[in-house]
Amino acid sequence: MNTIPPPSPLIQPSLSPLGGPPTPSFLDITQWETYDWSPSPSLSIDENYLDLCMMLMRTSIALQGFMGCLLVKGEPPSYTRTSYFSQILTCSINTPFFTSFNSEVHAEINSISAAARSNINVDGSTAYISMPPCKNCFMSLKMAGVGRIVSRNRLCETITDYLTKVNTITYLDIPDTDISRERRLKIVEVTGRGVTATKEKIQEERKKRKIMKEEERERKRGNRERREKEKEEREKEKGEGEIKE
Repeated sequence: MNTIPPPSPLIQPSLSPLGGPPTPSFLDITQWETYDWSPSPSLSIDENYLDLCMMLMRTSIALQGFMGCLLVKGEPPSYTRTSYFSQILTCSINTPFFTSFNSEVHAEINSISAAARSNINVDGSTAYISMPPCKNCFMSLKMAGVGRIVSRNRLCETITDYLTKVNTITYLDIPDTDISRERRLKIVEVTGRGVTATKEKIQEERKKRKIMKEEERERKRGNRERREKEKEEREKEKGEGEIKE
């Protein structure tokens, strides 16, 4: 019986509807910008992976907000990048589907889909998510077999009520603190994009992303105004035709 081999973790085609540069693979964390992140022995495994998830999240340029998700299975044997990376099953951000720059496919769905397409078993894995999952993503994680979810805020009431009745999946909330925010900012400003990175370069990158978002908004606004104008012209022509008759 012929079987289709799983795809290799190569760079995949652009996920933008309008095309663009290739998107890094959801199967290989080393293809993504992680700002030279390294695990800290002073932090727990969950805290370290959540920090890494926040670095991954920064690669998103979705208009509605940035999201990142890591599916991890097993504990890293040591406090090294290679050790931590070796336990990652999938790594993803939120991406567009129909419209460029829109957050239409959530990061959790991208992670689960990448695992399914590559025949990766996620049973009992931990999902590290930059923000708590929505109801649809929570259901998808649960049905895929994910055993734990770690994020930064409380879940919505519907999911919280569910977890009080069903304990087959656990949730760990690690709230942001001034210390954690400063720690992540330091990773980006001091070690991000290699040892030559500066705060000015990071700010320039943010400025570029803001311009891209503004251009997309202007394009949508222009399309809407054009449609409204065409509609007015059609109604005007229709009214003039009725008067002549």
